[in-house]
Amino acid sequence: DRFGHSGVHGASADGGGGAQGFGSFQDIFDTFFGGGDMFGGAGGAQPGDDVLVTATVSFVESAVGTETEVSVERVEECDTCDGSGATPGSDVRTCDTCRGQGQVRQVVNTALGQMVRARPCPACGGRGREVSDPCAACRGRGRVRARSTVSVKVPAGIATGQRIRLSGRGGSGERGAPAGDLYVEVRVTPDERFVRDGLDIVHETAIPITVAMTGTTISVPTIEGEHELEIRAGIQPGDEIRLRGKGFPVVHG
Repeated sequence: DRFGHSGVHGASADGGGGAQGFGSFQDIFDTFFGGGDMFGGAGGAQPGDDVLVTATVSFVESAVGTETEVSVERVEECDTCDGSGATPGSDVRTCDTCRGQGQVRQVVNTALGQMVRARPCPACGGRGREVSDPCAACRGRGRVRARSTVSVKVPAGIATGQRIRLSGRGGSGERGAPAGDLYVEVRVTPDERFVRDGLDIVHETAIPITVAMTGTTISVPTIEGEHELEIRAGIQPGDEIRLRGKGFPVVHG
């Protein structure tokens, strides 16, 4: 406002040389978001990826709850080197450049003045340690892609398409960064005996017309097993008999 258009371009009021040390808006983004790309790049260790897998359960299991196992392919900490990236028994020493911090700090000039920006250490690649003999299993990365089995508790009342979140069970993070989450999407296999209607379960059964006229007791399937059901005399096609408490529970959490 003081110098008009000249001020925008860094010129002084008397027409002298432009002001020095003004960084770009990229510098400002780097300062607040840790360096790297202003649209998402980060200068620090990256957290692990979220992983999505599918678990298939039966209709009855979805109603009463169950525990199942899923096969998960994810990035995990290397078992050979315990995530250090070095061959067991080899020399691992603290990086002299960043003193084990994994980052180096740089003073930059921005439109807001001087600010300190952190970037990954160029000497150790942000690891904070220098490895003389990299692990052959993970090639010094400390992480490997592997497949493992995870046990999942499926709550009673779950429906097809709903997801279960296992916090911290996704891909391993870099250099001690937090792991991602594991999401398990549930698919329920159809059951020829039942149809789900919200939290209710519908079962259709056919009876002879003579039984419908006189009434009787029949055995019908439920998610808890066979149940003796009294048929009143004069029941009509399409009539419903309600068994309270035999449907789906409400899923919590």
